Amino acid sequence: MQPRPKTLAQIAERSDTLREFGYHTRDWEHELARLRTHAEVLASIETEPVLLAPHFAQGEVADAWLAATAELLCARLDATAPPWVYGKNRFLPENKPWFSIENETTNLRLLTLRDTPSAFKSRNLFSGAVCLPLYRLKHGVA
Repeated sequence: MQPRPKTLAQIAERSDTLREFGYHTRDWEHELARLRTHAEVLASIETEPVLLAPHFAQGEVADAWLAATAELLCARLDATAPPWVYGKNRFLPENKPWFSIENETTNLRLLTLRDTPSAFKSRNLFSGAVCLPLYRLKHGVA
């Protein structure tokens, strides 16, 4: 059994499909929950992940998701996001939004639009609220 990914770059390295990407992302979130300092969290996002768009269908969604996740974490930690987060390949085209919920009703779509964090919205990703487990971080520890 392979250990859980500890970085966003490892998520990308291990993903061959969007489904696998989702599994690896959830595993990384478990690792994220174990981190105690801002420095540890920032180390988990600093290395630029390989682009997945050339490797599997909807890989561009994964590329944007990784960048949005890193940007959201940095915003919550009041830190500067790594430059790779703003690369042009980390944004979906304006005419191709992606919603995490299939067959949604109008009301559910409206809730998703409302609750999606801005780091995701700016990349045309709509998933509703995004929970990143930072509850073990020591307050005031860099």
